[in-house]
Amino acid sequence: MPPRHSTPFLWAFQEIDEEHEYDTFFLGPACTTGKLEAPMLDLNNEVHLSKFSGAVKMNKGIYDTNTRFFAPYYHEAFMYVYTLDEKTKNQYLDAAYRDVKEAFEYYLKYYNNGNKIIAASHLFSLFCTIK
Repeated sequence: MPPRHSTPFLWAFQEIDEEHEYDTFFLGPACTTGKLEAPMLDLNNEVHLSKFSGAVKMNKGIYDTNTRFFAPYYHEAFMYVYTLDEKTKNQYLDAAYRDVKEAFEYYLKYYNNGNKIIAASHLFSLFCTIK
């Protein structure tokens, strides 16, 4: 089975046809505080994906002139998750981490082509995905 991030649908932005010396790998911001029914970004929910890609697009302009821009969709844990017990919270954070790790590894293997990398994030996204 191919990695999930081999599917273009799982990338908010994937500038594989651009030519630059640098790439930006960007983790998008939380698009909602979440609730029990939706504690993380739902990759099948068009509203979630639209909010997420819109928020990423606001940051993208900083990098557009000199880099190719890559921003994966991932099961980002929403702020609500931080109110849950430790075990449950860690399940959501682990899912987000696995998605980001898979997307980054896929990007390195198939898209990077030896370019220099700028790893960037909306601050809260970085906090959410690093344990």
